[in-house]
Amino acid sequence: MHGKWHFERRFIVSYIPGSLLQAASVDKITRGYLSCAEEKQIYVQDTNGQPTLSVVQGSGLKRQTEVIALSAEQFSTLWEQTQGLRFAGEKSQIKHAGQPVELMAYTGNLAPLKLVVVTFANEQQCREFIQPDYVHTEVTHHKDYTDMALARIGLPDINAMLGQEKAYG
Repeated sequence: MHGKWHFERRFIVSYIPGSLLQAASVDKITRGYLSCAEEKQIYVQDTNGQPTLSVVQGSGLKRQTEVIALSAEQFSTLWEQTQGLRFAGEKSQIKHAGQPVELMAYTGNLAPLKLVVVTFANEQQCREFIQPDYVHTEVTHHKDYTDMALARIGLPDINAMLGQEKAYG
């Protein structure tokens, strides 16, 4: 793969200040996995009618992604093979302390889960990032909160993980 390595942190959202969403761009996405190995995933995704094929290598903080544009026919053919390994949602681009942040609001069987995903060019920036006050807890290293696991298994029981009554915002 020729994509650049990047670093990623994931957080469960407890609430989103309305002012952040007013200026956000929102993308509707559907994703289906073709391969779900722990260190390498292959998936097709439609973002606002733009189909792609992605190969992701790595897990946890460090990963590498290669994205290839697909025709609608190619996407449709591959999509058929993702039955039982899919999710949908809305992804908003927001900022926190000048840092671009993605807010993923899952729909369907994954609602009401919302995650904030922050991507960094290097490990130092990743480790120095101070999480926003509107996130509940970091789930970067919890395998149940990877997009692949969400597509395969469904909504995790965050209340059991945190021992709290209501964590999803």
